[in-house]
Amino acid sequence: MFAGPQSSHLSAVSTIPHLTQTKDHPESCSPGWHRHIRRMRQQRSIIGSRIDNSVRGRSLAFSLSGSGSTTIYTMTRLIAITALLLLGSCWQSNRGELKGEETAAPNDFSFLGSTAPCHLEVQPGTPRTIRVNCFHIDGTLHIHSNRFAKLPRIRGESWVETVRREPRVRVAIADNIYRLKATAIDDSDLRESILHERGYPYAWDGITIFRFTPE
Repeated sequence: MFAGPQSSHLSAVSTIPHLTQTKDHPESCSPGWHRHIRRMRQQRSIIGSRIDNSVRGRSLAFSLSGSGSTTIYTMTRLIAITALLLLGSCWQSNRGELKGEETAAPNDFSFLGSTAPCHLEVQPGTPRTIRVNCFHIDGTLHIHSNRFAKLPRIRGESWVETVRREPRVRVAIADNIYRLKATAIDDSDLRESILHERGYPYAWDGITIFRFTPE
């Protein structure tokens, strides 16, 4: 593919003055002429080396733009998938059991406003606690997951799957701990309406919403 450019370079080298193929005849050339010939040969060698480097550079560029780009694209996808797996398995601040006295759950959680930080304790028996955001709809406590909660995990399981399997939970808001029961909102229209109301432009499939009522 690069025969054309290389040939033109080499043709240009052959037409440079004093770089023609001339045999060295000691008996017919002066010592100064010998030095001149050696210099011309060195120049020819340098120019030839530059041409080779140019051709190799073009070959490398061609490789990267062809099959090389496919390799880079594949590696990028693998890195992205690995990052998402790590994100799904690590992006939740887990800790152990909630500490403190339980309080009777109120009938109205509207004091939360649009959103409030809280902690969700799941998996009775071997409890773990996750930092989440709580909000209310008509006074009823709700929590939803992030969009990556359903991704395959390197270790353990998402708190979403744990709550679906065992809906008895405890929620800590400020200094109060409430014992509640979670119910997943699986109705697609209701789920989409809630997420749009909360400012999400798209109801991501990975987001799960739970409603919480006193146990």
